[in-house]
Amino acid sequence: MKRYILFLFLAATFIGHSYGQRKVLLEDFTGAFCANCPLGSYFVDSMATLYPDLITVSLHTYGIPDSMFFPTIDTIGQAYALGAPLAAIDRIYHAGGTAIYLTQWNNNILQRLTAPPKLDVTLSSTWDNATRDITATMNVNILSDLDSGDYRISLYIVEDSVAHSGPGYDQENIFNQVIGSPFYGLGDPIPGYVHRHVVRALLPYAWGLAGVVPATALSSQNFAHVFHYTLPENYNENKVSLVAFVSSYTADHHGDSVLNAANEKLNIPLAANVISTVDNNFEIYPNPARDRMIFSSADVKSYSLLIYNALGQVVMQRDFKGRAEITRNELGNGGLYYARILQGREQRMALPIMFLQ
Repeated sequence: MKRYILFLFLAATFIGHSYGQRKVLLEDFTGAFCANCPLGSYFVDSMATLYPDLITVSLHTYGIPDSMFFPTIDTIGQAYALGAPLAAIDRIYHAGGTAIYLTQWNNNILQRLTAPPKLDVTLSSTWDNATRDITATMNVNILSDLDSGDYRISLYIVEDSVAHSGPGYDQENIFNQVIGSPFYGLGDPIPGYVHRHVVRALLPYAWGLAGVVPATALSSQNFAHVFHYTLPENYNENKVSLVAFVSSYTADHHGDSVLNAANEKLNIPLAANVISTVDNNFEIYPNPARDRMIFSSADVKSYSLLIYNALGQVVMQRDFKGRAEITRNELGNGGLYYARILQGREQRMALPIMFLQ
């Protein structure tokens, strides 16, 4: 493997913004030791594809042996979910519980999407490459007077596509011998299963922070709060997103609800000093390219391809095995970009690429 200093990206901290609109929060209660849960995850992704304004998060509350379990989200699971796979839709209570089965998700998502929002939530964040600190600023704009209540603000830290092997990550799979299932023949458990939308932290407390939004908030009032979180080294910052939401809290949880939410991907710039790495296991051609460029590996292991623009911003991210293809049209413009290939968190290859104008 050959290393050399290539060039300097000046961007060390990136600031992203998302703007207020009606969004619905789906909290999927799942677990690696839940044999039915692959079907629930499949439906979660289907709903997210169908409804762009649906925010999905997965809470691994099914059991402590699950490596993605932690006590704070279990507090939510114990209150809302009698089992798994179930999901809470904006935390609305139904006869029998808050979390409901997947056959009920679609209608309840539609009802919430069409309900006029009483407030907007906006979210902006910064990332510090050196300290791994995330600073998230949440703003709440009241659109119409709120009924008197106990309003809380919360922030989920979410890591997507968590894939490790071994107990706590391998996914139990009751559908292994069910012909026609998307999980047929994948094994039981499924080794190296890709867990989507995994909640890694819930800030600042299980039921949120009270007092930021007052009990009797009035139209046109605005409120803000800043969250701080240091991302652990074993979490992949390139796959992290943030979800902020305002909820109404009641002691028996029968009157709980999510009033609105916002989400954004944490965009990670290249570090100030970028070390370019060449690995003979990979081939990139043609480079420069006119219309399309191929990234190929000599094996079929799982890799992540990240493309950065000249500002150090991630403009494309793609997981691949064996081969990936990108086009100039996908990037929007020709010019100089920077490509990195990661295996997990380890950089395997990094070099400049160019699409001709």
